[in-house]
Amino acid sequence: MACLATMLAALAHSGSSTRRALSHAARMSVLVRADGSPASLLSRLPRVIFTDCDGTLLGPDHRLSRRSRAALRALADAGVRVVPATGRARSGAWTEHVLTEPALRNGCPGIYLNGCSAFDESGGEATVALEPAAARAAVAFGAARRELATTVVYVGGEALVDVD
Repeated sequence: MACLATMLAALAHSGSSTRRALSHAARMSVLVRADGSPASLLSRLPRVIFTDCDGTLLGPDHRLSRRSRAALRALADAGVRVVPATGRARSGAWTEHVLTEPALRNGCPGIYLNGCSAFDESGGEATVALEPAAARAAVAFGAARRELATTVVYVGGEALVDVD
């Protein structure tokens, strides 16, 4: 599948128009079989790209670079939707200089807190309520395996973490 890094590479190596750069990116994007051999080339741009933020979309300073901003603008101009999918919360200082980028539409839609929080197009939070017994079982499972995992419970906009 095409990824933002491929789009960024195409834009960085192209002195041409946005449309031509994105067309080049689509040609560069190779689908790979399980054995690692090329399966086919994309014949068109994807309609949507889900991207991580830290270390992918954002630089070491946790900000969008000029190249990332240019790629986001080019993708938006070409009608490709970019959806952030990150371990970060949708709120916080980072949002004012990242999610305000027009192509990211204030983070809607978006996937946050490693999937614990998701927002739809209109900014409404998509929620799934667990039955109380299932929630208790999940917390007990994590608590019994503290050496392997940290239990995080996401409730009403807050992430609750069990620490010693």
